[in-house]
Amino acid sequence: MLVSKDFLIKKGILKITFKIPFLILRYYSDVKPNDMKNRIFFLLLFFVCLEWNAYAVIDIQSIHITSSDGLANNTIRDIFQDKKGFIWISTTNGLSRYDGHSFITLLPEKDSPISLADYHVKKIDEDKNGFLWVLSTSNVFSCYDLRHNCFVDFTGCGEHDQAYAYRVETANGDNWLWDGQKGCRKISFENEHFSSVTFQCENGKLPSNKVNSLIEDSRGNVWICTQEGLVKVTRNKIEVISDMHNFRAAFSYENACFFLADNGDIYVYDEDEKLHFVQRIGKDDVDFHFTTHFGTKDDWWLFTTKGSYRFHLSTRQVRLDNPINIPNARFVRDNQGDFYVFNQTGVLHYFQKETGICKILSLIDAAQMMPAAEERYEVIQDNRGLIWISTFGYGLFVYNPQEDIISHYTYQETGKNLVHSNFLHSYYSITREMYG
Repeated sequence: MLVSKDFLIKKGILKITFKIPFLILRYYSDVKPNDMKNRIFFLLLFFVCLEWNAYAVIDIQSIHITSSDGLANNTIRDIFQDKKGFIWISTTNGLSRYDGHSFITLLPEKDSPISLADYHVKKIDEDKNGFLWVLSTSNVFSCYDLRHNCFVDFTGCGEHDQAYAYRVETANGDNWLWDGQKGCRKISFENEHFSSVTFQCENGKLPSNKVNSLIEDSRGNVWICTQEGLVKVTRNKIEVISDMHNFRAAFSYENACFFLADNGDIYVYDEDEKLHFVQRIGKDDVDFHFTTHFGTKDDWWLFTTKGSYRFHLSTRQVRLDNPINIPNARFVRDNQGDFYVFNQTGVLHYFQKETGICKILSLIDAAQMMPAAEERYEVIQDNRGLIWISTFGYGLFVYNPQEDIISHYTYQETGKNLVHSNFLHSYYSITREMYG
């Protein structure tokens, strides 16, 4: 159900919900002191109503911060809070750090051998060793040492300016970088020093430099899916498991690892340490055009240009009771690991990772949708369980799962605005106190 805050005010819901807890407190004070059972009952009822009241109405209070306050640029691509509490903001004109009072901006420096790779920053994340990984729009990573407040050469050999589009951190703290053309690189940080190893066709470690996917399984093995085969890396041991297929995706489940080839064939590497064919999805290899994938509970969701498949990992079969069919799907993940699938219809399919339940959120009228390149969402869950959905062009949505209500906030040229633009790139929930 989609409602606005104005609707709640008109219906008098705001006025009523705020009165209920205080009416209960008044009755609580009238109960006799020796009537402990009733006093406890009213006290519990008070807290229940407070909790209900917190969910019934979503109150947004915003502070507008711009470049005039010290922000590097008003176009924000990503927001991230590090373990110390500092807020890092990626912009189209550098990287800003905010301590709750003031900004420090980091820019590329021509005279410095190691600095921010590009003015246009799109993604920020922190690894287990306390390094900030900053990805630019030119697909070059910069690595910032949060302890010593400086950029560092994460390769250990002066090759930190090479382009990589993706990063995965493994359980032992190693970082793997890769893209679709240059192979991949394993980065280790030991005894306060970085070192790295490249995996490429030229040095015999990969059957192809065109890497499609890279994951770590439950046993600590790293799997590299390439256009011409599959590679398993166990510590320093490298094995080419197959050199006969274009492997598009991989998914680890319990003690097995599943792989998808570009013709729709699914394979499994089992406890016998052999690769086995499981099943082909799709009618034939001509019809199968893979787009993306993810896993929820016991299901591996596979999406193509024509629809989606629900592969049950326990039975190792495609489920015939799949009620969800989403062609040309893309997705984003929130801070709790849940998935939100979209495909230019204005509808988000909200998949809960732990339960596999899918909830359909109708946000935008399909007739009002912009071109596909402009359909962008960022989603985050706050500590109350509310789901905040920022869009690019359609303002801010807040979904309350307990009440099954969607609230919509947009910018208007006249009147009071709770959001200062309908074109929202990012949203972040502050979970730690900031320095300063």
